[in-house]
Amino acid sequence: MKLLIDADSAIYKAGLSNETRKYVAMDEDGGTLAEFRYKKDIEAWVTTQEKPESILVARSREVGPLGYSIGNLKRLCNKMIAAPFPEGTEITYQLYIQGEDNFRHDIYPDYKANRNSADKPVHTEEMLAYLRDVWGAITVDFEETDDRVSYLHYMAPKETTCIVTIDKDLKNTPGWNYNYDKEELHYVTEKEAELHFARQLLKGDKGDNIPNLPRVGDKTAEKILPEWRDDWLDVVKAEYQKHYPDDIEWTKKLDMVGSLLWMRRAPEEIWDMEYEFKREIK
Repeated sequence: MKLLIDADSAIYKAGLSNETRKYVAMDEDGGTLAEFRYKKDIEAWVTTQEKPESILVARSREVGPLGYSIGNLKRLCNKMIAAPFPEGTEITYQLYIQGEDNFRHDIYPDYKANRNSADKPVHTEEMLAYLRDVWGAITVDFEETDDRVSYLHYMAPKETTCIVTIDKDLKNTPGWNYNYDKEELHYVTEKEAELHFARQLLKGDKGDNIPNLPRVGDKTAEKILPEWRDDWLDVVKAEYQKHYPDDIEWTKKLDMVGSLLWMRRAPEEIWDMEYEFKREIK
């Protein structure tokens, strides 16, 4: 069994656990009024103050030694390669990390526009070098790590590979999937993968700034598609047509959202409705 490991999340988990971040509310003279760990909490507090417009909010961080971040990362790597397959199963692995560029930005310039580069762990570059030099991680350019892991997994002989990730997007790809954070090993069926993708087309992805249909979140998407059905795409199309009566508009929106959410099952693959009708089910 070869483990195909999306190691991007480990960078954040290892680095951020070595940092203490806080938001500080200050008066006009720079005096500290309050401190909060989360931005949403300090924003809520500011609205309760008598003169919220006079309050300045700053973010600070304290970072531990580089060795702590590397140590955290090493522990996570050992956890990622410990997928609980039956005793006697020969395990090999390959780590993948994000490189430069991503075709999704060409499709939708606001893709992940809600992400702030300042949120990256301070030791990101050193941790990436550690993964390359010590663990042999491969850098993925022009597409996401998810895509590379997904299509290598899908194109391999059945049940010879396993995706290792904590990313929900890779539930769009059938086959073995190991969540190293929850220590859960699960076999994703083709129907489960299609249902997950279909619901994503309805609800979008706030984390990646992918638009949803108006007023459609997790619960509504599950209500529209409570279970897999072979005409799931027709159901999704009908929902888009409700919100965007113009034929060209709803078609473009659905194709765009689908191309952003789809995890590739072959190199350079781009999803749209025409592709969905033509693709072969493995």
